[in-house]
Amino acid sequence: MPSDSRLEITSSSSEFLEVYSGDCTYLQYEHYGYGNSTVISLSGGDEVFIKWHISEGGDFDWNMSLSSLATGDNCPLAATVISGTNTLPLLLLAITGTSTP
Repeated sequence: MPSDSRLEITSSSSEFLEVYSGDCTYLQYEHYGYGNSTVISLSGGDEVFIKWHISEGGDFDWNMSLSSLATGDNCPLAATVISGTNTLPLLLLAITGTSTP
């Protein structure tokens, strides 16, 4: 797994899947979903294991792709800032308990 990458799994199925990293001695749970999943918590060199829970016969195609992380992929509140004054979202203020003077 290259560093700073996102793993995308897509399929024509609605079957449940789980994604793990690590090795056969120790598996680290990374993500789950139904048919389609995006995993951004992996590190360079990680091996990836995908477990499908097949309940409807299992006759379907699936794809796996790697792409670069986009801004905000590993932080849902990430925002691009500019030189000068920037305003925090009200949601962030409520979560952190920070107030403006």
